[in-house]
Parts: sequence; C-alpha cells; structure tokens
Amino acid sequence: MSPIIPIDLEIKSENVTILVYGYTGSGKTHFAGTARNSIFLDFEGGTATLLNVDFKGKAFHLDTASDLRQVLSWFNSSEQLNQLTDKVGFKPESVVIDTLTRMQQHTQLDILDHREIKAGKQEDVMEQKEWGRLLIQMYRLMKILPNQGFDIIALAQAREFEDPASKIIKWMPNLTGQWGDQIGAYVDIVSFLELVQTVDGRVVHRLHLQPSGGWSAKSRYKNLPKYLDDANYSDLKRIVLEARKGGESVKSSQSMETKIETKSVE
Repeated sequence: MSPIIPIDLEIKSENVTILVYGYTGSGKTHFAGTARNSIFLDFEGGTATLLNVDFKGKAFHLDTASDLRQVLSWFNSSEQLNQLTDKVGFKPESVVIDTLTRMQQHTQLDILDHREIKAGKQEDVMEQKEWGRLLIQMYRLMKILPNQGFDIIALAQAREFEDPASKIIKWMPNLTGQWGDQIGAYVDIVSFLELVQTVDGRVVHRLHLQPSGGWSAKSRYKNLPKYLDDANYSDLKRIVLEARKGGESVKSSQSMETKIETKSVE
C-alpha cells in the first residue's frame, strides 16, 4: 500500500489537471498530443491524429475492463511506475485520457470482448460491476496523480444542454451521472475547444478558458486569458502556472482594441 502523502501548502504545485471538451474534429486529440512524455490512453481509436504532431509519448489502446485494470496498476506503487518507465523508455510526465466520454460508454459498448450482451449471464453482470469500480478508481487517480508529479489532460465530447435559468442552449462536457455533475471538482480547468474562422479567412483552434453564454468553462485561478488560439499544452501549462502563482497571465489572442469578428466552424 502506498503511503499517505502530506501536502506542503508552502510549495506551489507544478502540475495541472485540465478537462478539454469539444465536438468531433475540434482538435482535442491534437492538443493533448503536444504534451511531452505522456501516457496516452486511447479509448476512441483516434490516435492517428498524433501523426500530425511532434508526439513525445506512448499511446495505449483500451477496450476492456482488464485493459483499464492494467493501466491503474501502473500507478499503484513506485516499483510499478519504475517498470512502466523501463517499458516506455522515458519517465512519464503526463497522463492523457482520450476520452472520458468514451471511457464511460464502455459500460454499454465493447467491454465484453465485443460479445453480444445476453440478459441473465452472470459473468456479464459481474464485468459491468467491475467496470464501474474501475471507473471510480480512475477518477480518484485524477485527483492523486498531480500530487505525484503528473499532469492530467482529460478529453471529452461536447453536448448541448439548456440552461434552466437563462433557457440558453450551451455546450457542456458529454459525461453522465455524477461525473457529469461533479467533474469540475476533479480538475483545475474545464475548457471548451472549437474551430473558429476569423474574418481574414484563417481557421484557428480556440481554447476557451472562461465561461460565456455559449459554453461552460471553469477555472480555479484568476488572471487567465479568455481564450488561446492554436496553443499547445506547454503554452497552456505555462499560463496556468503563472496564474496559480499570482502572476500576470498573457492576454488573449484576440486584441480588445481590434475586436476581430469570428464565427464557429461546423
């Protein structure tokens, strides 16, 4: 059993936990692939996108409960983490989950070795329960790993919802159950990523760090810009650490003076 790690409040953490969500094709995998020395957990089979970035990590495809159980075991002790380091050839600095949406959906899809689920089969019921327990462990790990020196980059699909107060249609992470309601408690930042076309015809990947009338976003820190355009993970982490330490963060990519008009690219 790993020892309980005390928290030294005088030390500013150098690790970040972020959830990036957006619709398909918005650039989530591309963005996460820019994190250095990452363990990339691919639940969607979309890692071909990593060929388009200078990917400095190791990707693993996960389909079944046993796959997730093995991943969780890597972080159970320093000995197993050392074995992982030897396996991948570098010391992991970050963990990417692509995506939380698909990870949850595995409770209904593809968790039984692609077999048809038949009512009344005891092993099917047991495996679904086991998958649920593993999901809980995974979310707990998202809280623990930053204290052990890892960044967490979790991705999710987006879905529309109607704000009950304003009746405005917004985007939010496509997560179900208590995780859909509580995911903000597990991360430092919830950010919406979309493709945006500027008036001069450029298409940029815009990472929104502050909430608006069109999407949900959340941050534990002040002084973050409203958004970043075509940012990589190193850019974002630097800005977050500056804000965490109380420094001045960079301005958003869009100048307040020029007020360049943009529109979403569907």
